[in-house]
Amino acid sequence: DVEATVKRFKTDIHNCVGFIQEPKKLKETIREIHEKYLRHSDVIEIVGDDADIQREFARQREHLERTVASLQKKLVKDAEIHRIDNVRIIQ
Repeated sequence: DVEATVKRFKTDIHNCVGFIQEPKKLKETIREIHEKYLRHSDVIEIVGDDADIQREFARQREHLERTVASLQKKLVKDAEIHRIDNVRIIQ
């Protein structure tokens, strides 16, 4: 059943190629294929997954931003310590 569906899908996509010079007809045909093969429950699941992905991305970005800020502070502190050590050596 899955193989037959994939074969029909490929055939429908192949038939769309004939409309490559007619953007409106191509768009309408693609829309029909989309409605034919995609279930509404799949769309809801994809949107839910997308929200989870966005939250995870935001969490990781926040973590990385905190890490960068911490490393920048450490760099400034280490640079100051080295500067003070160099001044002591010179004196």
